[in-house]
Amino acid sequence: MEVKELKDKKEWEEFLFSCQEKTFLHSWNWGEFQKKIGHQIWRVGFFDPNLKGVALIIKIKAKRGSFFFIPHGPVVLKNRKEVFQALVQYFKKIDKVSFARISFIWEKNSFQDNSLKKAPIHIHPEQTWELDLTSQDLLTPMRKTTRYLIRKGIKDPEIEIKKSDDLKLFSELYSKTAQRHDFVRFSYQYLLDQFKLFSEDNQIALFLGRYKGEVV
Repeated sequence: MEVKELKDKKEWEEFLFSCQEKTFLHSWNWGEFQKKIGHQIWRVGFFDPNLKGVALIIKIKAKRGSFFFIPHGPVVLKNRKEVFQALVQYFKKIDKVSFARISFIWEKNSFQDNSLKKAPIHIHPEQTWELDLTSQDLLTPMRKTTRYLIRKGIKDPEIEIKKSDDLKLFSELYSKTAQRHDFVRFSYQYLLDQFKLFSEDNQIALFLGRYKGEVV
């Protein structure tokens, strides 16, 4: 299996589009954002002879040493074992680090390798839940009272949900939420850089909910 660095955004995005198992954390723009905040990245493709998988490799510099991070990847059409083995060998060619952290999103127990050790913490969610917003039956599995309140809210003229580009207002609400639930928030600049990059390809949207004219 041949491993080559990919420079073509269209080739990268079209391959991702053809794969079922992927998230935005392996998108071209997520790589651009990582460069924006100072990380070195590599975008590599695995060929046998056609493109079978891609991996976004991010070098993270931490206090206890640098490491490679693969967020929700590699993204693979087939030959998972061969792609993984080629990826490990490629690590050794590009730079020296203390270790590599690979955040797979493959189905549990679909891939096993004795060289892997379970991480003590997760940088990104290990499991995610996808909801098909085009479904006509979104309300069906909900509780009766929840369905009633949603339908009532849709008819309420004092409740508005509108698309917005007011990131500062969102950031203010985000800060209040972080204080209320006691977690560390990302900086405004961090959010702004993401929003700008993904907005260029119409890959992000912000919606604000108002009740009686007040953003809630």
